Amino acid sequence: MEGLVHTLIPPAMPGVWSNLRRAVAGAAICAWSLPASAAIIELKESVEVSSAVVQLGQVAEIHDPDPKVAARLAAVTLFPAPAAGRTREVDFDTIRGRLAAQGFNLADLEFSGSSMLTVSSGRAGHRVASTPSQALADLAQRRADELVTAAIRQYLKEEAAALGNVQIELQLTPKQASWISAAASARIEISGGSEPWIGQQNLRAGIYDRQGRRQEFQVACQIKPLPQVLVPTANLPKGHIVRPDDVSWRQQPADKPGQSFVDREELVVGQETQRTLRAGEPIAMIDVRGVPLVRRGDIVSVVARNQGIVVRTDGKAMTDGGLGQAIKVLSLDGRRELSARVTGYHEVAVGGPTGDEPAAQGNGTGIRLVTATAKAQGTQVTTAEATADANRPGTQARLTRGGNQR
Repeated sequence: MEGLVHTLIPPAMPGVWSNLRRAVAGAAICAWSLPASAAIIELKESVEVSSAVVQLGQVAEIHDPDPKVAARLAAVTLFPAPAAGRTREVDFDTIRGRLAAQGFNLADLEFSGSSMLTVSSGRAGHRVASTPSQALADLAQRRADELVTAAIRQYLKEEAAALGNVQIELQLTPKQASWISAAASARIEISGGSEPWIGQQNLRAGIYDRQGRRQEFQVACQIKPLPQVLVPTANLPKGHIVRPDDVSWRQQPADKPGQSFVDREELVVGQETQRTLRAGEPIAMIDVRGVPLVRRGDIVSVVARNQGIVVRTDGKAMTDGGLGQAIKVLSLDGRRELSARVTGYHEVAVGGPTGDEPAAQGNGTGIRLVTATAKAQGTQVTTAEATADANRPGTQARLTRGGNQR
């Protein structure tokens, strides 16, 4: 390249020569760093490393048809690893900056995943992080599994369309994964299998190597149709009480086989949505909850029981709670906080789940008992007298707060 430049630009013109040489070098770097197709970099949310430096392959899943491009990206050094027992947070822009500084064209990279990454340093005795060569082998294995799984799913759509969405479990050998990585294209031809196309199936996968020769190998896999799950018939806002006509049945999507979705109508109808649910999106158990009997900020009746004596006072709920759930309640004067369990609408009990535990003065609830004996009902007594009478039979309970009787 420089010989051609010398021919066109005489050495007597050093300024022109210097500028042109820098331009040619810059073009060469860009041409070297440009991948054949966009690589997908999926950033993780948190990772633990044991190496001295952190590389991109340790903090992201990298997908690219060219294994060499994926290996170069995985080997990019990002920053020194944090000290033992410490963590470091790194934002998305920092990683992009490191890639740009090492000659990668950001326009040819696609990013997904977490925008903030937390890196922690492994303790002594933990497994050492994968080397770049091991990371490359793992990447090739995952890529091969994905390609074969997609090919099998397409094959089943043609041969057994009635199955609908299916879950496919397979494990290719490292040798098979290497054949697929070295194939001339990502196209994989599937054949074999037998009806009813579920359970254990022995299929054959065919690929063409770079010399145009066809290679075949057997693939043992487990095929299972995905179940019917409940989905909203329309968008449901947060806090909506689900009605029977709000939901319908649909087969679980093939791209979410490991997630837990609601497959029984009684588990969602009558429940309250905890987030906005989109029409057609499978409903997970964490998306709904029982309708709270107590909501944050409600004034609730606080009940305490002690040896047959029932004491009531009012408090302010600090959290939502359904029947049987534990919540925090604040006294109306704001001085005391206690744990309680929801027992009814706007009603909670202090003490244990059964309400049988003592709730006398000094138990942390802020409630104290003042009693009057049956033979002197309606007559005020002192706190000392009340304490003495607390264990006598045939007494009635009254609640005092700050010395005022209620």
